[in-house]
Amino acid sequence: MTHYKIGDRAWLPFAETREITMTCPVCAGTKVVTLTLGSGDTATLPCDFCGKGFEGPQGYIKEWQYVSGAEELAVTQIDAHETTKGVEIEYHFGSRYAREDGIFSTRQEAEAASQKIVEAAERKEAMRAKHIKAHQAQNYSWNAGYHMREAAKAEKKAAYHREKAIICKARAKEGTK
Repeated sequence: MTHYKIGDRAWLPFAETREITMTCPVCAGTKVVTLTLGSGDTATLPCDFCGKGFEGPQGYIKEWQYVSGAEELAVTQIDAHETTKGVEIEYHFGSRYAREDGIFSTRQEAEAASQKIVEAAERKEAMRAKHIKAHQAQNYSWNAGYHMREAAKAEKKAAYHREKAIICKARAKEGTK
């Protein structure tokens, strides 16, 4: 491990996120999804993936994209902490700081380290997105089932009341003859 002195220059990897707007991956910008039920019937529902909030489905989502690189900075302060694992050295570079294992002598080493940080973060984000999509599909299925059940109840209730109305009309005509 290279030890640096105040004023020495070293390379620090960085990985940050920037917000981007992209087409909704669930509805492909159409703002609706079509759910095929087990019976073969379909239900068209508003997309809930891009439709969070008061505006309803937008057809797009905002995501954060990772950007990485390396930056050469001068050491401004050195802190040493004794721990059960030994002495840990922390280097400060103005407002940024890093432990010795996060500092590199060359730009290429720092960029490779920043790329590893981005890859790990993207794997974690992909897993999170997979769980969100699975949950969204569950919500669509539940919502479609709920609305189909309520529609069937309403149709049954309407048929019942239509039948009673026909009987009442017939009795009213009988009473007037």
